[in-house]
Amino acid sequence: MPFIAKRYTFLLLFLVGCAAQQPQIDLRPVEKETPPPPPQAVNAFIAAKMAEDRGNIDLAINALQVAIQHDSTSATLHGALARNLNARQRYVNAVEPAQRAVKIEPTNANYRFDLYRSLITGKKDTLSALQELQAIVTMANRYHLRAYDQMLQIYSAQGQNQLVLQTLDRIVALPRLRSQELRIAAQNYVKYKAEDRAEAIYQKIVIQEPQNLEVYLNLGDLQFRRQDTTAATQTFRTALVQDETIKNKITRQNARIWGQLVRIYRWEYQLDQLLAETPLDTSFVETMGQVFLDMAHDPGTKRDDKIEFYQRTETLLDRLLQASPDKEAYLATKAQMLLETERPVDARKYFNLANKEQEKAEYWLGIARTHIAERNWDSAQKLLEELHGMAPADSQYYPQIVTDLAQIYQFRNDITRAREVYQQAANAVPNEPDYRYALARTYVRDQNWPEAIELLVPLQNEMENRPDVLFDLGHSYERSGNIDGAEGVFLRLLSLFPDHAGANNYLGYMLTERGDRLKEAIRYIQKAVQADPKNGAYLDSLGWVYYQMGQYREAMEWLVKAITVEEEALKQANPNNERQMAALYENLQVIHEHAGDAAKAIGDLRRARTHYERALKFAPDNQTVKDKLKEIVEAPSTSDAQ
Repeated sequence: MPFIAKRYTFLLLFLVGCAAQQPQIDLRPVEKETPPPPPQAVNAFIAAKMAEDRGNIDLAINALQVAIQHDSTSATLHGALARNLNARQRYVNAVEPAQRAVKIEPTNANYRFDLYRSLITGKKDTLSALQELQAIVTMANRYHLRAYDQMLQIYSAQGQNQLVLQTLDRIVALPRLRSQELRIAAQNYVKYKAEDRAEAIYQKIVIQEPQNLEVYLNLGDLQFRRQDTTAATQTFRTALVQDETIKNKITRQNARIWGQLVRIYRWEYQLDQLLAETPLDTSFVETMGQVFLDMAHDPGTKRDDKIEFYQRTETLLDRLLQASPDKEAYLATKAQMLLETERPVDARKYFNLANKEQEKAEYWLGIARTHIAERNWDSAQKLLEELHGMAPADSQYYPQIVTDLAQIYQFRNDITRAREVYQQAANAVPNEPDYRYALARTYVRDQNWPEAIELLVPLQNEMENRPDVLFDLGHSYERSGNIDGAEGVFLRLLSLFPDHAGANNYLGYMLTERGDRLKEAIRYIQKAVQADPKNGAYLDSLGWVYYQMGQYREAMEWLVKAITVEEEALKQANPNNERQMAALYENLQVIHEHAGDAAKAIGDLRRARTHYERALKFAPDNQTVKDKLKEIVEAPSTSDAQ
């Protein structure tokens, strides 16, 4: 807009704001017309307005002060000056012009708010500030809520709870309040221990907005807190049936309501009341059972809570089966739950019942898994081989069939057939790297490092987010003698997962064995021990790096701790688990050998001999240990030296 036009517009605004209203025609004497504002005041006001629009508040203040010198009777000028002084946080200076604006035009709520702000913040005059707020709320204007909000803050800061509640009552009595404003009032009622008033508000809102789930949640929570569980249950369940399209279904919007119902139905007497309902609310009971099952599946759920959630699920399923004993979905769900809770015989019974209703691959897979749980390998293998031959690669059950069948083959030391299963799966689903990784792990297990490396190298980019892939590759490189390659992989792993205890320990141990970067090695190993202080392998690594640094007594202390941990693990191990036993034997052989070396370095040859003898117990053919023992064979032996 051209400058002249702008000035003309501001002039009109100013004239409208400053001029008195024209008197209506009546029989009274004609009043004298209010003279127009002085031109100097108009020009200064226009300059102030333009400066304010540009954000130059100081210039606007100066211009308004000039304008007031020419016209001290304008509420517009005094109000604008107070507003700009407040904007510059010159609250004390804003008091006088704000008071003048209010005196000239006492019904203008904006002027009173500016005066309130300058009084409360500048002069700290709470009493006068409250008087301005009281004046605002007695006017017919749109600023009631804003004023009441400020009053609430003042009364709350003063600890005048009764005045807070009185103010809330006045707010709630205002006409045409929106539900959001009512909810805020209700929340404040709760804060100040007036739950009954809050509950009345929520009851009012749910009638007006029956699909407002948040309000049902607030209402039910209040009822639950005052121990009216029956009312709370009714409120929550009513909320779940307001929308017919999602009636009694789990959605992101109503998940918190289902969570509250879990709290209620964890109590047996509440669950009994639900099961005794006539007629049974089948859709609700179905979903409630699924919610309990989901809670049991949650990785964050504690063990005791898992047991309880499974029990609640089973109770609800039994009630549903009582009403519909042949319903396939109920039979299948109970079968799977029984399998998860380690009751394979009962699970198989229900899988078979579900199969009678409608034969499905998932039920046969469930039956196979019951045989696996019982270590009945022949029956499990037979079923899985049949399923593997029939299931298409795009079936949702194909990955589980492949995994279970291959693991059975591996458990039975039929590694060739396990590899065939993984290879077929990798060929059938080339975009799924998990099958190729599973195949690679069969070679890691067999210590066939070249084959393992060939498969793992392409996977390190595809599955970089899987630390176990990089760990297996680093491990394979190290065992194959490619120490530099192993170090590079472990450094890459730690750049992605810096707290990976296994990688920190492995890299630290490798550097210890090299002997030239011991300070770096001990930092990695200490980080691993901090993450898992009861890991015998990590404790051994720490003892060994101290040995390499020449701190033999410190080394002995950590190695003894490692032996204690590993021998306790040996006592707890399943002697039929060949892989576990082999790993423990290997660890104990290495740790006892290290302890023997440390004892020898200290000069305690009898103790060294005992540790070497223990090492040979776990690895009788280890020639290195035999040679070390031979060097001190003349030393006296004591069976209880350790």
